Amino acid sequence: MIDIALRFEVTAIPEAELDRIRVAGHDDHGNLFAPRVTAPGEEGAPLRCCLQDSRVGERVAVISYGPPSGCGAYAEVGPVFIHAGRCVGYTTSDRFPPGFAGRQQVLRTYDENGKISDALIVSGGSADPVIAHLLSRSGVVSVESHNVLFGCYMFTARRVA
Repeated sequence: MIDIALRFEVTAIPEAELDRIRVAGHDDHGNLFAPRVTAPGEEGAPLRCCLQDSRVGERVAVISYGPPSGCGAYAEVGPVFIHAGRCVGYTTSDRFPPGFAGRQQVLRTYDENGKISDALIVSGGSADPVIAHLLSRSGVVSVESHNVLFGCYMFTARRVA
């Protein structure tokens, strides 16, 4: 039985982690923090700080980031776009990011040991009940969303007590 009423919380990359990287001038993998202005034709990069797409004129940066769910051989590091400075963050944490509703995503489930236990592709506009269902499964502690084409980390969803 699918528990679509299960409540979950979607989290972007924590602002404190991003502030630390911005101040240090490099990410945790030694890559230089190099902001640039989004030019016409470059908009639409998925920003992992606020879970919105970039717009023309915004200052953004690309950093390497290791999402929190995978451990050991399942730990990953990949490129993610963020605002170059602090932004409002993600404000609708009780659902799939509305700014990404038009995107297909790979949803990966992780157990308490950081091992991937399942994965599937879902349309962003219909992802909420799928995320709730995946989180209702025994042994699943988190669901990560990843970009379908490039595999990059998007956000994490966890049950709300």
